[in-house]
Amino acid sequence: MRKLLNHPLTVLAFIFLSALYSFSLYKTTQKSSVSQDTSTALAQEIEGITLENEKLEKQLEQANTPLAQEKIARNELLLQKPGERVIQISEKKTTTEPQQQNSQKLTVWEQWQEVLF
Repeated sequence: MRKLLNHPLTVLAFIFLSALYSFSLYKTTQKSSVSQDTSTALAQEIEGITLENEKLEKQLEQANTPLAQEKIARNELLLQKPGERVIQISEKKTTTEPQQQNSQKLTVWEQWQEVLF
């Protein structure tokens, strides 16, 4: 039995098995670390989605109120109540730009003279 334990092939086999076992433990530790990182990332993603879901639920509750429905009907669908008149104001710019260009060419004193006299 002592001869078998002192044999170089037995020692080599023991070293090989020990190295294989150590490598296996190292890989298991790596997998554990990666899975922990993944679970942390997924937990953060779930938290973000939960917050977004709550925000959307609040918006849905707000959209179901009569005031919000009336706002949508008036602004987007351009509906009106009976006997009501809708006045639409165009968003065109007025022609004040040439006056602004003239005022930019005048000195400050000339601009004051135009305002006062």
